[in-house]
Amino acid sequence: MFKNIFKIFCIVVVLGIASVIYVWADGVAEKFEQNLVRNATLKDLEGGEWNARKLGKKIGVLYFGYTFCPDVCPISLDNLVSALSGGKIEEGVFQPIFVSVDPERDSPRIIAEYLSNFSDNIIGVSGSVSDLRLFAWIMGASYSLRRTQKSDREYLVDHSANFYLVNSRGDLIVMPTRDTPEQIEKSLRKSIKKLIK
Repeated sequence: MFKNIFKIFCIVVVLGIASVIYVWADGVAEKFEQNLVRNATLKDLEGGEWNARKLGKKIGVLYFGYTFCPDVCPISLDNLVSALSGGKIEEGVFQPIFVSVDPERDSPRIIAEYLSNFSDNIIGVSGSVSDLRLFAWIMGASYSLRRTQKSDREYLVDHSANFYLVNSRGDLIVMPTRDTPEQIEKSLRKSIKKLIK
């Protein structure tokens, strides 16, 4: 009987230690991810560095796309701007950010002209191919160019259509695609409690 009690005691001690290690490791992994997110850097349209730390108290709403996109990007950006200007979300809480994943065709001037069709409040960012790949990977986004030859200038880009919500601490929420401004607005309002602490 004493052996059984000792075995149970040892199992409880081992499980307790394993639980402490698991909680500690999870916290370390979360801090590591937050550091990656808040320090992932691209260039803004003036050539300066942009990363999530620049958000201050705002929540960034990142959208990955490209200016030559025939349908998904303009619809998503229009819906986002409508959701943010619908009056149900306090002004200044969210900062929309357009991440161009087509640096070969999307110059800062082209991005600025494109974004002016939606709102003057959208920050445009991009970078080198390697910087964009790393930034997208850190945020959990993906994209790929559909071109048959390197010299091909008329091509599509397959890309994530989600919104990525981030704050200056590096907290990240991937918001699944929504079809209407009302759905986007509802999801954004829900995220405020999670991202503003």
